[in-house]
Amino acid sequence: MDQRAWCTGICMKWYPLVAGLLIITLLTAGCSDESGEPGDIIPTPTLQEPRYIAGDIVSKIGPQEEPLWLILGYDSTNDTYERAFVYKKADGTWGYRKDSRTDIYPRADLESLYRVKVAHVKISLVPVLTQTPVTETIAVTAESAPEITGIVPESGATGSMVIITDLSGKHFVSGATVTLAGAGSPAITATGVRNTGTRITCVFDLGNATPGKRDIIVTNPDGQAAVLANGFTINNPAPSIGSIDPYEGAVGQTLTITITGINFKSPAMVYFVKDGRELEAGNVQVKNTNLLTTALAIPADVEAGTWGVIVRNVIDKQNSTTIRKFIIRNAT
Repeated sequence: MDQRAWCTGICMKWYPLVAGLLIITLLTAGCSDESGEPGDIIPTPTLQEPRYIAGDIVSKIGPQEEPLWLILGYDSTNDTYERAFVYKKADGTWGYRKDSRTDIYPRADLESLYRVKVAHVKISLVPVLTQTPVTETIAVTAESAPEITGIVPESGATGSMVIITDLSGKHFVSGATVTLAGAGSPAITATGVRNTGTRITCVFDLGNATPGKRDIIVTNPDGQAAVLANGFTINNPAPSIGSIDPYEGAVGQTLTITITGINFKSPAMVYFVKDGRELEAGNVQVKNTNLLTTALAIPADVEAGTWGVIVRNVIDKQNSTTIRKFIIRNAT
């Protein structure tokens, strides 16, 4: 066979296959070009804005037994919050952490479980109490015994952490311990003791302490001690409001209001407060530690708006905080 004829035969035999491969290649290239058109780009979905910011204190159902969660920050890359437990001070305000531990929690899960923003604090003002105490060494003679002249605050509620801001006196030696003691009650030893020789600051964990009077004892490392008899009082826990029904009323109305919560004690008083004005409710009846009813007559001259609510246990002289609010509307 002629060489030219042989080549022509081979080309005719494989031509359809080669042509088909060329067509497939062109179609594939065309699809790649089309997929790059701006109209075909699928936008990346935008994450939902976080509900909370650093410093928010959050709860599942509103004000409740401490501790609650303090939001320390939000990580947009991982869509997570950093949080830590936060506790109340002796005056009922939020203000300290027991340790430096934190927790990373998915944003969607946290916002689903903890729907109530209880308060907002400045994180830099929330101390971690377990940090290493800084103790100043004061030189005193071996014969100098400590003396106590006063303590601030003088009381705290069982179940709370009480920060002693000023235990005053003299001859306090570095390494001195501070204790609350009373007949028939376990001793409570202070933590975080800071000593300047004439002034001590420390923290008492009143936990499940029995209410009553306690002696304050400062003991130096050489065994010499000072006692301030009945210098500190442990009170029953303060009342706390959970809900108010109804939560609003109009000027001129008289309402029967039901308040739920914890630690209610008879006799009790109920106040509604706004901008320095105070309305005292009447006929307060404590049904049990978690429920009371009262009657509120709203005067005609009061200012409409949002009023704070306080429940006061008379015997213990303990007030609830005003986190829960009551709305007074104009009569019209």
